[in-house]
Amino acid sequence: MAGGAPGGIVRLLDVVEEHRAALRFDFRDRFGLSLDDAGDGYTFGEAIDLTLELLDEQGTRSHAAVRGWSYPLSWSSQMLQHLVEINARWWRPTGSPPLSLGWPWPQQSDVTDEEREALTQQLIARSALAGR
Repeated sequence: MAGGAPGGIVRLLDVVEEHRAALRFDFRDRFGLSLDDAGDGYTFGEAIDLTLELLDEQGTRSHAAVRGWSYPLSWSSQMLQHLVEINARWWRPTGSPPLSLGWPWPQQSDVTDEEREALTQQLIARSALAGR
């Protein structure tokens, strides 16, 4: 693999072994290529480049699989979901719980509710709009 990063094929194989189904789907869906044709139908260098692009693009199954998400969510879909939730919160009846459509990433937090509240108060105190 002239000019490529050392170990690129080994790294590609590691990712393929761990996330084969997602990569097969994305290669076929996005590029019209079979993952199995790497080295025959196209070079391993191209396979590495295409894999890196798939892993970087948030709306692919490969991106979601590597990050432990339950489903892919593109930037545009994420923004639309935020807008729907914000709009629903604005118009919800008083006392009703806020709408949450859920997110694909794991909901883990290293911050306790008390720490989160303290951090929120610090942000409000530093805001240019504090007290308005």
